[in-house]
Amino acid sequence: MVDEIADRSFRRNAVLFVIDSMGFVAGLAVLGPTTILPTLVRQLGGGPEVVGLLSAIQMGGYTLPQLIAGRYLANRARVKGQVVLLATLSRLVLLLMVPALLFWALSAPALALWALVVAFGGFCLIDSLSVVGWFDLMGKAVPQARRGRVMGAGQSLASLSGIGAGLLVKDFLGRQQAFPSSYIMIVLLAWGILALCPVALALVKERPSALECTERPSWSQYIPRLSTILRQDRRFAWLAATMCLAGFADMGAVFYVLYAHERLGLPQQAIGLFISAQVVGGLLSGVALGPLGDRSGARAVIRTVMAMRFLAPLLVLATPLLAGLSPELATGSFMVVFVLTGVVGGSYMTGSMNYLLEIAPAAERATYVALANTLEGAIVLAPLAAGWIVKVGSYEPLLWLTCVLGLAGFAVCLRQPRRVPAAAAALEGRS
Repeated sequence: MVDEIADRSFRRNAVLFVIDSMGFVAGLAVLGPTTILPTLVRQLGGGPEVVGLLSAIQMGGYTLPQLIAGRYLANRARVKGQVVLLATLSRLVLLLMVPALLFWALSAPALALWALVVAFGGFCLIDSLSVVGWFDLMGKAVPQARRGRVMGAGQSLASLSGIGAGLLVKDFLGRQQAFPSSYIMIVLLAWGILALCPVALALVKERPSALECTERPSWSQYIPRLSTILRQDRRFAWLAATMCLAGFADMGAVFYVLYAHERLGLPQQAIGLFISAQVVGGLLSGVALGPLGDRSGARAVIRTVMAMRFLAPLLVLATPLLAGLSPELATGSFMVVFVLTGVVGGSYMTGSMNYLLEIAPAAERATYVALANTLEGAIVLAPLAAGWIVKVGSYEPLLWLTCVLGLAGFAVCLRQPRRVPAAAAALEGRS
């Protein structure tokens, strides 16, 4: 009887987490941090440095505040209430983009531009505070043996819905409407999809942790523990290194759409096709990488995706040769590039985060997640550096640099440690 109840609870939670993942991935795909938003920034008069700033805000907002959340949630039996509250607040902040575009895009574009940056930054910052609790909630609600498939299913369904959303975006941008009407409709569509997340999470049945301790660790206890994890758990140190290299290798992705439009002259309507290609990549990621992670381990996913981080900018560099033969070949080549970026983006859950949940002791899951994401915050300057490289040089040096970084990341992936240090093993045994 207990097993039957537990199985029903798992099925319910699995469906709700799939809906949440679908809403988050598809909503961000429509909002387009690497497609729509860079183009909108350009329309409002922003230069490459502002495009880079937008990407830096997304990276920093989603990583740097998490140590605070990790300490706050440490030793808590329940985390769902905090996760739902923060997810709701972040969506409300994101909605501020709409009045900013509606009232200022034409009369005060500079004001609209910075309001857009602030609204997007606020969304990333507040939502990031819910991430640590989200992973703890997922770790309690979905068994490890089934986690990869649940994450993959969410990614796949998100991609299927995102394909249709991408076609809608293409239709919006292709209409003969006064600026910024099309972009307002796109932001509203993205917001509506993202709003599914807190609703789904509110319905999750949370199993209280059996490891509750009424005393929250002080900062004098918390910080030394972070240092100990980094020094003694070689698997965690390897993961942190691969995540940082992956972030630096990805710093050119936000400029792909601008390269296609400004260098190759591809029309703005092609952005809708690129979004659809990106979500197709996300679909392939869910279908292929989730089962791969369950079958061969999350580290196999990490290695596979790191190779794609090297191939994507290489293909961008090769596209001008194809454009000389046919504009259709150039469009097709960039669609392949965005398929690769979609697979890369979709691998975050089935790769790095799934591996993190594998190695993190249950008692310190929130601490491990917070530390990993905070260390990844070291890459926050990478998009700013990318914008500076494009401004003072050109797109090509940036693309070659990201190729080299992707290759270096792949080399690190091949050296993943397999033995668990005694300290980490002992801690896992106590959990």
